Amino acid sequence: LSVLLAAYYRQQVGKVKSCLRQYAGGRIARLAPGEVATTQGRRATSTICFTDMKGFTKIAETLQPERVAYLLQEIYPAALETIRREGGEVDKIIGDALLYRHQDPAAAILMVEKVQAALTSAAGKAAAQAGCKIPIFTSGLHTGPIFVCLIGSRGGFVDYTTLGDTVNLSSRIQSLCQYYQVSMLVSGDTLRASTGILGYRLLDVVSVKGRKEPIEIYTKISEVDNWLEFESARKFYAEGNFSKAKEQFLRINFQMWAKRCEWLEKNPPQAWRGVWEWKQK
Repeated sequence: LSVLLAAYYRQQVGKVKSCLRQYAGGRIARLAPGEVATTQGRRATSTICFTDMKGFTKIAETLQPERVAYLLQEIYPAALETIRREGGEVDKIIGDALLYRHQDPAAAILMVEKVQAALTSAAGKAAAQAGCKIPIFTSGLHTGPIFVCLIGSRGGFVDYTTLGDTVNLSSRIQSLCQYYQVSMLVSGDTLRASTGILGYRLLDVVSVKGRKEPIEIYTKISEVDNWLEFESARKFYAEGNFSKAKEQFLRINFQMWAKRCEWLEKNPPQAWRGVWEWKQK
């Protein structure tokens, strides 16, 4: 009986790994823990990348479900191929979002840049055929500890997933792109762990919803107009000179920053550390 049970178990694990091979690639299938319905897995340090389609809800409202599926099926293959070609690992597709990772932070940044380019290239043609506006994509990256495991039940649904604060924070960072009007944000932890990455500068120091510890977020200089003037205004902001900062932000038409400074003028913080608290997700 024990021989039969062991054979059955190996068969079930083989099915799980076969599915992983199809949906996440052979490397993931080889590394996946064999036991399901337990916390057995592996801990690692990795750069988590979260890419999302901006305004997906509005796009979905204008299309039939089949056209939404067609849109995603036409857009995402190029991104998935780019991730695998660059040595990344796809965790899952979450509706219109992609969760993936890379062991090397610098390679992760370059990979996401190529993923953004692949998505932008595929989106124009797909949107024209689907009959909707061209989607825009934004990405967030953060580096830290993760736990990779299989979660599920024997004989039922099994999900190969990545867990940890690093995953949650990459999603929060990605969601901030809409407020700063940039396509990609990288955490300070990721940038400090990278070598040979040029063209990224500090954009802001923030705390995100559900997390007390502040983080630095960086973006490419090319993403922000009037970068030198912005840095000059941001220097006054960081020093707590909100009136002077607001004046300079208005001069270069950085309305969000100017409104922030105006609010801080009216509600002066007791101990200003240069950290802006985002209460939105």
